[in-house]
Amino acid sequence: MRSDFNIGIIGAGRVGSNIAYHLAKAGWHIKSVYSRTKRSAEKLAKEIPTGAVDTIEDVARKCDIVFITTPDEQIIPVAEEISELSCVRVKMLVHCAGIFSSSILAAAGTEILKASMHPFASIPPLAKDKNPYRGIVFACEGDAEAMKIVEKMVSDIGGIFFKIDKKVKTLYHSAAVFGANFIFVLAYITQTLIKKAGMDENMSRYATTMLMRRALDNYEKIGIPVGITGPIARKDRMVVEAHIDALKDTEFFQYYIDLSRMLIKMLGIEKEFDLDMMIEKL
Repeated sequence: MRSDFNIGIIGAGRVGSNIAYHLAKAGWHIKSVYSRTKRSAEKLAKEIPTGAVDTIEDVARKCDIVFITTPDEQIIPVAEEISELSCVRVKMLVHCAGIFSSSILAAAGTEILKASMHPFASIPPLAKDKNPYRGIVFACEGDAEAMKIVEKMVSDIGGIFFKIDKKVKTLYHSAAVFGANFIFVLAYITQTLIKKAGMDENMSRYATTMLMRRALDNYEKIGIPVGITGPIARKDRMVVEAHIDALKDTEFFQYYIDLSRMLIKMLGIEKEFDLDMMIEKL
């Protein structure tokens, strides 16, 4: 299957660069790369290696499968531009946006197969030595024939194929924001507080990383609620009251209260752990 297709990449950002590089390593033929910034296209093309082209039309005329890995707001304009071209080779379009379904590629025309393929992960700049897609779930949907090809691609770059209903992609993508973005809020709060307790920058970042890594290990191995540790899980009211008192004049007080309420609910101990009463004691 790999040798049957010429593949083009439109957009040389993190997702597109890693897909192009690791598909090429898996034996797929990356025929051409295009980016609004020619330098970015040339840099990626050199790594594969393949050719960097000057226009979207060059990609559409040379490639059977085209990945649109531009910023989300540019996907439809790119599809529309492809629809206006004549004598193009492209038979299948794939976008990698998390929030949009493959339906937005309809602008390219009904004769072109359409698919979406979104990695449920935070993707770094081009990682040649360590494949950032290995073990990562890809949420995919689209035309049935396109799905056969996409599933093979996901497998070849070490990912895990998941067929998602296009109707729930926005909900799915919001989950990614919680897991990949909001975790930085928790890391920031954690590091800021332990720096106030006397740790320097490097040690506080290391300590925060190790703390969160151990918690994620617990989540992976034993899940919720067994993996949850700490004073609320132990029903240690005295410690929680002390936390509330220590945080009451900080910018993090409401975060502590809101997240504690969620944790109490997750543990099913609402009747045993009256957070409002503790706050009233202040």
